Amino acid sequence: MTMAPAPSRESTATQPVRTDRGLALIVDDEVANRRLLEKLLQQEGFGTVCAVDGAEAVTLFSERTPDIVFMDVMMPGMDGYEATRRIKSLSRARFVPVIFLTALSDSASLARCIDAGGDDFLSKPFSIEIFKARVVALERIRELYRELAWQHDQLSLRFDAERRDEAMAERVFSHAIAARNVVLDGVAALHRSASSFSGDLVLTARLPDGGARLLVGDFTGHGLAAAIGALPVTEIFHAMSSRGADCVSVLEEINRKLCTLLPPDRFMAATLISVSGTGSRLWVWNGGMPPVIIAGAEGLHRVASHGLPLGIVPDGRYHEEMQVQSITPACRLLMMSDGLLEARDRAGVMFQAAGLDACLDRWGAGEGMASVLETALEAHCGAVAPDDDVTAVELVVSKALLVEDCVPDVSHGERARVGWEWSVSLSGPYLVERPPLGMMLESAGFLNSLGAHIGAIDTVVAELYSNAVEHGVLGLASSLKSSPDGFHAYYEQRARRIAAGWRGFVRLHISFTPLVDGGRVRIVVSDSGPGFDATIVDELERDPDPARPWGRGLSVVRKLCESLGFEAPGNRVIAVYRWIDRVAEAPLEST
Repeated sequence: MTMAPAPSRESTATQPVRTDRGLALIVDDEVANRRLLEKLLQQEGFGTVCAVDGAEAVTLFSERTPDIVFMDVMMPGMDGYEATRRIKSLSRARFVPVIFLTALSDSASLARCIDAGGDDFLSKPFSIEIFKARVVALERIRELYRELAWQHDQLSLRFDAERRDEAMAERVFSHAIAARNVVLDGVAALHRSASSFSGDLVLTARLPDGGARLLVGDFTGHGLAAAIGALPVTEIFHAMSSRGADCVSVLEEINRKLCTLLPPDRFMAATLISVSGTGSRLWVWNGGMPPVIIAGAEGLHRVASHGLPLGIVPDGRYHEEMQVQSITPACRLLMMSDGLLEARDRAGVMFQAAGLDACLDRWGAGEGMASVLETALEAHCGAVAPDDDVTAVELVVSKALLVEDCVPDVSHGERARVGWEWSVSLSGPYLVERPPLGMMLESAGFLNSLGAHIGAIDTVVAELYSNAVEHGVLGLASSLKSSPDGFHAYYEQRARRIAAGWRGFVRLHISFTPLVDGGRVRIVVSDSGPGFDATIVDELERDPDPARPWGRGLSVVRKLCESLGFEAPGNRVIAVYRWIDRVAEAPLEST
């Protein structure tokens, strides 16, 4: 363009604020061009602000945030191309149209206008009507961008709110499931969720014979839709396992519930296992899951899927599909969902094809799941999020069993023919808030078999349990009660130690054997304390002192029971309570 005399750098700070059509930034080094555009735009309803070169345009754009820019190309100092690039950079996600007004007409120059970020251009001299039409067209585009930006902001706010709500719901949901699980020694789990809600499910329970039961489930898909069936499955699993129901009954009830609850395209693949209290028998059912892997002295043995997932057909053939195997307490088991096999790395290679078999061989040789599978999976996937929920559960049989002295195995595929066993391990606040024995046995369905003897048995359990808590876990000495204010000092110290917090547990194991002429109950109470010299109990029996304010409880227990004995180092006591009925019922077992 023709160079004019030195440009007048007039200030535009006193220009009107933006009107209905917004604020227009006019960039031109010629005064006549600026004033012409100002008058034209103000007549069209724009507020205006002017700059005489590119540098001032960038400054005013930052300060005044105009809604549209009219840019000259050839100016001293920073030209229109560079000024436009900087303005577009400053506007970021906000769309501000830039119209180049130039005397240049060659195609290369016009292409540079677009490359610099311009949205349209007009060659000087231009038609007023065409100018107005171009402005209206760009305003429409600008409003569309603003509408999209507003919708994006609203969606982001709603998404953030829903994500917070979903995270809170997931915490409540997970707690409702995990709260019913029994913490089993020797059980380790690996889990990666593909979304807030996991469609994979891990349930653990203690069986009345001291054994363990685990269910690993994988609902169709992942997220909330996949997890919705987890609550009823959890309730059925724990309620029936606590009553000693066999595996087949549990599967039948879960399947019936899911067939009623889930739509036809939804189901739960699952693995259910039960280990007997002696660790010698294993019940396995696999419906649509990867193989259950058993590591024993003879190497790895795989139990492949042999049943349909739960929730597909109303009548499963679980009696025929249940597999019963002989094992030893030295065995280890590994269960997994298909998300583990299908976890991908950056190149899309699945974990199953990237050395999973080598990992399983190392695990079978004795390495722990965390040091093998978890490490290998982390190295394989890195920061790549899983496409599906990933779950793996390891069970070390010898560590999962609660008691060492169980009666012969009771089949989990048939109802028990005689007697029962029931166990519980209490720690933390449950130590001092133990529910009454009758309530606990009633929930397991065992109370009626003890008849009128539950009161005497409860007295025995209460005394032995109290000794285990106070002397074993809390470490209180009975001799404290010997002084005149001994009972007050004893219970004051007991309250202080409870309030200060402690670590430890008490395990209670009760077995009932119906006899020809009555019944026999064997009570085993053990604690995590260091034990004591059990000969003291014998001395108390040989030298009873009515004036001694402690030690009377054990005397009562000895009188009620057929036998009472302590095992070294003194933190395990075994009591046998026996009764004889006047009229014997159906013969079951001789004494």
